[in-house]
Amino acid sequence: MRVTIDGVEYKELSGTFSDELWEKIRATVDSQKKLIQQVRVNGELLDESTSIPYQQVELIEVDTICPLALLKETYQSAIEYLPKLIDAIFQIAEYFRSGSDGEAIKLFLQAENGLHWNAQLIQNSSVLLSSQPKALEFHQRNQALLKEVLEAWENEDFVTVADLMEYELAPLLSEWLNFIKEYEGQEIQ
Repeated sequence: MRVTIDGVEYKELSGTFSDELWEKIRATVDSQKKLIQQVRVNGELLDESTSIPYQQVELIEVDTICPLALLKETYQSAIEYLPKLIDAIFQIAEYFRSGSDGEAIKLFLQAENGLHWNAQLIQNSSVLLSSQPKALEFHQRNQALLKEVLEAWENEDFVTVADLMEYELAPLLSEWLNFIKEYEGQEIQ
């Protein structure tokens, strides 16, 4: 069996077996300060449904990515997605204020995944961009604000939910979007 990481063959990994092999691959990638982006086994992209007996594995190809490059790729997705999320936040507030609580709740539940995804992105940014104090500030502000929204939601105080979303969360996400647009254009260090 052959093992390559970013196209470079690692002969020392070739004789290793199963779980030990994955630990050694992970350790090799970690030592390069990279993340595993994808793995192909015998040319087939590895995912949850891949089932190849270990004895039949001839080639394992690991592609990696620098954490900051992954962050920049994710920023590209966020630049496309965040305006839609911000629009949804305004729509939720409008629904609550007009008495269309059912529509507001339905849209809020849809937006919840996006808010969670964005919170993870902000948190990862605060770690990976530790030299950027603004990233940590966004993380702290976003966490505190989402906590307030959740408390109002749990208390079924939809007027407060609407106010927080329209007057605090949407502006914060707009600031965040401007921050990542600015950072996304910078060189990776």
